[in-house]
Amino acid sequence: MALQKTCSSSSSSTQTCTYEVFVSFSGKDTRSSFTDHLFAALEQSGIRTFRDDRELERGKVIWTELEKAIETSTIAVIVFSENYAASGWCLNELEKIMECERRLQQIVLPVFYHVDPSDVRNQKGSLEKAFAKHNKDRVGECKVARWRAALTKAASLSGWDLPNVAHRSEAELIQKIIGEISKKLNWGGIWAIGGIRKTTIAKAINFCNQLQRKFQGSHFFEDVREIAKPKTHHHAEIGKPKTHHHAKIGKPKPRSANPHPDRRKPTLEGQDQGRAQRREGKKMEERERNRAK
Repeated sequence: MALQKTCSSSSSSTQTCTYEVFVSFSGKDTRSSFTDHLFAALEQSGIRTFRDDRELERGKVIWTELEKAIETSTIAVIVFSENYAASGWCLNELEKIMECERRLQQIVLPVFYHVDPSDVRNQKGSLEKAFAKHNKDRVGECKVARWRAALTKAASLSGWDLPNVAHRSEAELIQKIIGEISKKLNWGGIWAIGGIRKTTIAKAINFCNQLQRKFQGSHFFEDVREIAKPKTHHHAEIGKPKTHHHAKIGKPKPRSANPHPDRRKPTLEGQDQGRAQRREGKKMEERERNRAK
């Protein structure tokens, strides 16, 4: 069973998050390469990610399911590539993601896979050709305008540019993406008065968040101490008096004054008698010596 969280929303209602990450990408460019490696790293890190080739149920309307998956994801990763803008499906996903970014405060992380961010922002290069084809195919002007606006806004967000020198290795870039996603998922705020150990609580929450993603599900048990308390009263059988035995825990039994009760401790009176007998014995010895002289 998938762990569900509550997504933030600007409205009074809340949105249940089924997934932690949704990845929008062009299958033609990256499904068998970069995106596949990214999915593997997300799964290895225990991050619940929507994957269209696994999550979509047969017989259901594909776009309805994709739209629902986007809305119920905490983070959206957009992998811009050469043929991304050529796909109407990708652009519809992008439009929906930017809507959720505005309406639900969804976190959006763009990745520029061998494309220039400025080309994406201004729809130049391969994107210009893609939009020329959309116009030729008589896609509505309003829809094209929304797609362009979504591309411009998404490309203006902070993300990763693969040709950048700092991210020359795909494996290194993927690790950076996983690290940023983990940090975003673990972030939280604790607001309270001073002196209640907010830092300690935050560290504990962070550890629990990291730990729970290593399992398929988790559950929070409230008032464990109260539930785990042993029952002190037991139901007596009918007709028999109920007895209670109260054990004193933690108090040691008093030690006996005489560790060997079978050996009596000599009293003062007995000690005086012994000394008197010894004196009398010495006097008798002296009398016997005097007689012998």
